[in-house]
Amino acid sequence: MSTRSGGRGGWERYCAALVVGVGLIVLAPLWWRAGVVASRWSDVAAQFLSIKQLAHAALLDGRIALWNGAMNGGAPALGNPQSNALFPIDLALAAFPVERSINLVFVANLLAAGLAMWALARRLVRPAAALFAAIAYMLAWRYVVMIEVGWLPRMSMVALAPLLFLTVRAVIEAPGRRRTIGFGAVVAASLLQGDLQPTYYVAVAALGQAAWLLRGATRERRRHAMLALGGGALLGALVAAPALLPAAQFAALSTRTHGDYAFFLQTPPRPTDLVTLFDPFTGDGARPGFWENNFYFGLFLLPLVAIGLARGGRRARVLGGATLLGILVCFDSPLLRALFLALPGFSLFRQSPRVLLLVQLAVVLIAASGVEVLLDAMAARRRWSIAVAVACCAAPVIDVAARVLPDLTVRPIAEVAPPSPIHADLAAVSARGGRTAAIGRSALPYGQAGWFGIDLVNGYAGLTLRHWIEYWAIMQWGTREAIPRGPIVWTHLKQVARPDLLQALDVERIVADGPFDPAPLDFTPIAHEDDAPAFLFYEGFRALPVDVFAARRPLGPAWFAASVEAVADEAGSLEALLAVRPPRTASVLGLDRPPAIAPDGARAEMVERAIDRFVYRTESGGEGFLVFAQIWYPGWRLRIDGVEAPLYRTNHALIGAFVPAGHHRLELTMTSPALSLGLALCALGVLGGLLLSRRRS
Repeated sequence: MSTRSGGRGGWERYCAALVVGVGLIVLAPLWWRAGVVASRWSDVAAQFLSIKQLAHAALLDGRIALWNGAMNGGAPALGNPQSNALFPIDLALAAFPVERSINLVFVANLLAAGLAMWALARRLVRPAAALFAAIAYMLAWRYVVMIEVGWLPRMSMVALAPLLFLTVRAVIEAPGRRRTIGFGAVVAASLLQGDLQPTYYVAVAALGQAAWLLRGATRERRRHAMLALGGGALLGALVAAPALLPAAQFAALSTRTHGDYAFFLQTPPRPTDLVTLFDPFTGDGARPGFWENNFYFGLFLLPLVAIGLARGGRRARVLGGATLLGILVCFDSPLLRALFLALPGFSLFRQSPRVLLLVQLAVVLIAASGVEVLLDAMAARRRWSIAVAVACCAAPVIDVAARVLPDLTVRPIAEVAPPSPIHADLAAVSARGGRTAAIGRSALPYGQAGWFGIDLVNGYAGLTLRHWIEYWAIMQWGTREAIPRGPIVWTHLKQVARPDLLQALDVERIVADGPFDPAPLDFTPIAHEDDAPAFLFYEGFRALPVDVFAARRPLGPAWFAASVEAVADEAGSLEALLAVRPPRTASVLGLDRPPAIAPDGARAEMVERAIDRFVYRTESGGEGFLVFAQIWYPGWRLRIDGVEAPLYRTNHALIGAFVPAGHHRLELTMTSPALSLGLALCALGVLGGLLLSRRRS
């Protein structure tokens, strides 16, 4: 594979515009039509409407949302790796409605992927082959199908991967200040985009690329290159600290800290899945999750890859070896298990076939070398050479038009998230602080609850708080053995063994899409809808019967404890939660003063709710301990009549505070010291980059 460089001339100067034009034409439904992209297995409908609605509302209010009350009883919003809250492309939420911004983010990421691959491939092959690589990469089935299945967070690393390899190569070839800063900028963007699984895989591959390029180099050259790469990585990490530190804090308190090989594997591919190399829908290709264990890189690429491997030079063969390794890593094998056990950070993720993002990039580059071989062979026949170049560039367009575009539908938002009278009641409950629990995965799609203003105790998220999952498991099953040993992403409610724990969360409504007996939980039926509109994951949009039940005696969004006891540590907190105690018992971690029990008749109510902020009013004839039905997390701050007051972790997963006698206004606010520190480090990184750019050689 030859390297071509030098000034641009003739038609080459228009290649970037051509890439953008092709992408805009192919993806026209996403930016031309009103509505939001959706399908029967769309994560947009299943979860991102809620996440993006919260981010949109916060940006309109001039802030970044820190807390998402709509899922799992409340969970970090900024630290959620699926939020992409600080990634520049996703700030489109500030300028467009949620549904329009989701579509534009998909389009912008794929256009950026095409331009990034053009920049990388142009360093390696002639313009016509680089143009082919840009279009083939941008419109790869593997990436465009992400739009159909709603993989919004994973799109950004598709665009950034070529830039990371390009800047690593540039720094190694000629270490310098500007190249170091450029590499640091790409590192920062890779960390800001939030979804760290593809970032991790690309970073590992980039380290392998650096080692390969530095083989045989002098010690001095290796030292300069590694210093430049290390400095750039440090600059990037500093600039990305506002996103990185909150995510690290969330991860440290999540169930993901307990690696589990079965969770990591999920349903691994089988050798028979390799048939999808020729057709993504071969065999079980229409099955739910067909996009996971799928090895389709583009049928049109295969002959070009064969030519590239045979005659494209050593670089193509090295990429071929990387491709083979990437495919092998997808299968459950001693190699995969060794990586899981030995490679730091590898065990934090799940579903190894997601490494195929890298394989797609390598396959496109090998195919580009094959295109260049063909063009070199036809150099004396200009017309044939042009015809081959045009045919190669048209092949990915035809492939994606045939295999993805027919299923890439844009629907009105009222069809993707159809409103129901039931939603209005549940939203009114949430406005005063109450929550809803869903029995059955389809009664209320978890990711649509926030869209309708409903606070749900169920949820789906890549990270879930460990203490919340422990509380959730004990509430359902009542035993220590029910507590999961590994990561959890879904919180389905199947039964309730501890109604007191459900009541403590201020669950005022239960919605069920199947048989449910409310009597043992002290709930009563209040509504039934035969044809409630719903989104059934993997099945699509349809109507189904739904029942709604109301709590007879809800505790409220905050309640005064009838008894208070101290626990010494987190283990003691869990033991206290496992023990069945009288209602309104508060087990307090870090209790530093004598317990106080408010007299009968003490009352608390929520009077205001906003993003990251809850206001309560209390009335009591004596000092008491108030338990908030809010999930404990570092960052909560309490002011009583404007004066800051201490908070305590209570009942393992909730928070509480001492409240003096009388009438008081309590303001509970979520803050983020991790974000504040991250902003300071970001400023330091930007300053360091500016100083480095101005420093004299």
